[in-house]
Amino acid sequence: MRYVVMIGIALFAALITGGVSPQIPILGAEPDIVLVAMLAMELREKTATPIIVFSVAAVFIDAFYAPALGYYSCPYAVVGLIVFAIFAKKRINRFYGPAAICAAAWFVKDILSAILSFFLGNSFDFFHIFVNSTLPGMLVNAVLIFPVYLLFDMLYRHSFMTPRSAGIKDEFPGLIRKQR
Repeated sequence: MRYVVMIGIALFAALITGGVSPQIPILGAEPDIVLVAMLAMELREKTATPIIVFSVAAVFIDAFYAPALGYYSCPYAVVGLIVFAIFAKKRINRFYGPAAICAAAWFVKDILSAILSFFLGNSFDFFHIFVNSTLPGMLVNAVLIFPVYLLFDMLYRHSFMTPRSAGIKDEFPGLIRKQR
């Protein structure tokens, strides 16, 4: 059941990121629901499963919107693996930790996307993209991860979402009543 829920969330996030987010930029940046949801799940459960699921979902974004296969999925996978390698065993501050990690992950993902664009032969002004997309995107996605992280915290309170390999502790004790 856990995998069905994760795949459903990942496909929904890919649909929103690829189809809806470009139509409603916030501060000139597109909210990246795939990145935010992947990081929220990864930081919550401390396993690599969200990286795999959301990177596969990003292949669907590649298939419909990208100039080449791997244009979106590779940066998601690399960023997810970097975050997993650094924070899998560490306890992070539950308030500003996810936001800081999400902002840094957006920055790295944008750099990787720029490198891929360069190798695909696209010409662009890196400074212009940095000022008009990367910096606002860091802020937008850092703010967006707060409610997503809280929603996933409520979701992970259900026993079917708890990975058997991770020792998940209650991140927000007393904030939300546990269901019996």
